[in-house]
Amino acid sequence: MSEYPGESTTMRQYVEGQREMLLQRLHKDLKRLEAHKIADLLRVPVKDPNYTGQVDFDGNPIKMFELVKLLQDRSYSRVGLTQITDDIKVSTVWLGMDFNFGTAPPIYYETMVIGGKGNERVDRYTTLNAAQEGHTRIVEWVKAIEGLGD
Repeated sequence: MSEYPGESTTMRQYVEGQREMLLQRLHKDLKRLEAHKIADLLRVPVKDPNYTGQVDFDGNPIKMFELVKLLQDRSYSRVGLTQITDDIKVSTVWLGMDFNFGTAPPIYYETMVIGGKGNERVDRYTTLNAAQEGHTRIVEWVKAIEGLGD
């Protein structure tokens, strides 16, 4: 049985595969690179030489091994999950690391539409509050474009 209502086995397998791949990559990176060196490899300037980019759910800096442990707990990273129809949902998660790699305001949260006319729309946020508001806004947007009332 699926962990989330309306989630197909194929989608669950895909998400689990992606999650496992990310955890394997993070584990490898933990052993050979620090986050600011990754930015250096990407030729992205980092303002703070001590910048690592990993934070916990509340925005506190953490080490890579802590990030890997936290990412293994799905409930920890879930900000919101709204099942709109059997085939459409909106998911908002904590990413655990800055997806701007220290070059702009950090991005720690992401909302994605899965299914329907808005499929694969992604919005990203700096703060938990912005992520929660964004989740609500995207749910309303999806309902509007799908012609669904409250």
